[in-house]
Amino acid sequence: MDYLTKKELEAFLKQINIRTKNGYKHYVIIALLYESGMRVSELINLRVDHLYFIGNSPYIKILGKGNKERIVYLNEDIVSMVTEYQSKFNIQSGYVFRNNSKKQLTRFSINKIVSKYHNLAKKECPTLERKTISPHSFRHSKAVHLLMNNTALPILQRFLGHASIQTTEIYLDITNDEVKKNVTSVASLIDIKEDSNAVWQGDEKLIELLERLSQ
Repeated sequence: MDYLTKKELEAFLKQINIRTKNGYKHYVIIALLYESGMRVSELINLRVDHLYFIGNSPYIKILGKGNKERIVYLNEDIVSMVTEYQSKFNIQSGYVFRNNSKKQLTRFSINKIVSKYHNLAKKECPTLERKTISPHSFRHSKAVHLLMNNTALPILQRFLGHASIQTTEIYLDITNDEVKKNVTSVASLIDIKEDSNAVWQGDEKLIELLERLSQ
């Protein structure tokens, strides 16, 4: 399965127009899929009473495979975004994410959202042309990024909700390949420059929050 680099993830998020209500909802969905490492089924079944945002250690309670619960702590930025989303859509109880008819979002709906922005992001980030990106790719990407940041396997196993650490060990092969790729292609990075022309749409406070989240 393909995963997104930080640069690709940033290009993906930049395609979402957060000035619209649905655009803001889409951004929160993608950001939460990545930040929490949730499966799609876990996201669409997330309920308001699974959000514990009071106190210094905000977290969500996720009901995973086999009805096993796990806790995932979130940073303040994503908590602020989810809280703002709840306010915009008046989500006070029941499922957190709903369609325009106020019914629970489906796996198909999430796939459609991801596909839309993947197609847009390909124009800005050519490496995305060669990748198959699905909602699960954000969970996959988070796992790879955590391992690259030297997160211990048992911690990653708990974060992802894997029943067996052998499942988590699959990511070791991915990160080893990535290390080899980076070491052998250092020279090609010399000419890479960040795009300074990209501009977020929305108020300044929200722009600052979103920029921190995508780092």
